Amino acid sequence: MAFGAILTFPLLAIPLIAFFSFSAGLLLGDTISRYSKGEATLGQVAAAGGLAVLAIFGGRSSGRYLQSVKDAGLQIHKPLFLQPKARSFFFPPEADSRIPLTEQDAFLVAVKDGKVIAELPNTSHKNFAERNGLIQPGQEPIASNLPPNTWIGTVAADPATGQLFPINSMTFYGNQSIGPGSAFSALSAQFRFVPRHYLNNPNAAPAGFWVAPQTPPASPSTP
Repeated sequence: MAFGAILTFPLLAIPLIAFFSFSAGLLLGDTISRYSKGEATLGQVAAAGGLAVLAIFGGRSSGRYLQSVKDAGLQIHKPLFLQPKARSFFFPPEADSRIPLTEQDAFLVAVKDGKVIAELPNTSHKNFAERNGLIQPGQEPIASNLPPNTWIGTVAADPATGQLFPINSMTFYGNQSIGPGSAFSALSAQFRFVPRHYLNNPNAAPAGFWVAPQTPPASPSTP
C-alpha cells in the first residue's frame, strides 16, 4: 500500500522513507544495547542492521525516483493521476515497428487498395512492377496497365516536419507530383521518418518524429 501511495503521490516518498529510516535506526540502537546486556542474539542484531541498510538504499532510491518524476516533466507535489503526462511516464509507448526512413533514403513502393504491398530501396520501376506481378514482362510501364486501385512511386520525407510524401513514379505517370490520398495513409502505416543520426537507435528519436498516420492534402493529384 505504501509503495502504491508513493507512485500516486511522489512527495510521500520523503516522509515515509524518513520515518522508516528513523525507526530502523532506533531499532538497531536498541538491539545493540540489548545484545550488550545479553538480552538479544547476534542474529537479531544482524536483522536490525539489515533493516538499517534497507533504509539507506530506500532513501537513495526515493531520491532517484523523485528526480525521474521531475525529468519526465511531472510535479512531485501533485497527484500523478491529475497530471496528463503521467500516463506516458508509467506507460511509455511501445517501440515503433515501422520502417525507419532517413532524409537520405528513397524507397520504391507499390500501394494497392490503400495498403503497401511491396517496398524496395529505389531500383528500376519497371522491373519492380514486373517482379511484383503488377505488369506483365515486356508490357509498357504506364499507369493504365496497372491493376485497379494500384499506385507506384517513391516515398520521401520532409526532414523539418517528418511528414511523409508519396511521389508519383516518373516511369508510370510521366510526372513526379504528389501521389493520391490513399498512398499517404498507406505509407504512414508502413514507414516513419527518423533523422539519420538516430538510425542506430531509431526509437530514441524525439517524439515529434514518431509520425502518426497523416492527413493527405485537400486535393491530392490522381494518377
